[in-house]
Parts: sequence; structure tokens; C-alpha cells
Amino acid sequence: MIENIVCKISDVAEASSKIVEIKNNSIAIFHINGQFFALENKCPLDGADLGKGFYDGRGENITCPFRGHIYNLKTGKSPFSDGDLKTFEIRIKNGNIVLFL
Repeated sequence: MIENIVCKISDVAEASSKIVEIKNNSIAIFHINGQFFALENKCPLDGADLGKGFYDGRGENITCPFRGHIYNLKTGKSPFSDGDLKTFEIRIKNGNIVLFL
């Protein structure tokens, strides 16, 4: 896996997201409850940008902004068999968000 510095942690405020492009991959980075998550950005059912989606009150799931499909932030899995999202390993190094592809 290759280490990719994608942005500073200050670029993704708490309870927000940032969409980044790495090697033809659109990836949504989420900052929820002090944790960072990285998921494939496109909803497998309708292609919507999940980085523009909505968080649940517990900070466990993201809801597609187009048709309301739900995906777990940690696993990328849908509780309703709506397809799964690819997740990416994410680490914080020297104030930067680093993804591994």
C-alpha cells in the first residue's frame, strides 16, 4: 500500500467531510466525534457524492444525499443490502491526514 498525504487535519472540521481525488479514486473523508474515516465517495446505487451526505446522531452512518441509502462509516457496509463501499486505511501523521491505497 502506498501512503498518500491528502490534507491537513484542520482542513476537515468536526462533523464535516472533504472529498479528495487520489489515483482516479474519489474518496470522502469524514471527521465525526473526533475520529476520521475514509470511504469510496460514490453511492453504489445512484452514484451520488457521499461526502455531501448526512450523519446519523450517533456518528456511525452516512446517508446518501440523493435517495437516502445508509452506509457504516467504519465498515462501508449497508444495513439494508444496498451494496458496500470500499473503505481506506487512514492515519494522522504530523498534523496530516494520510490514506493508504
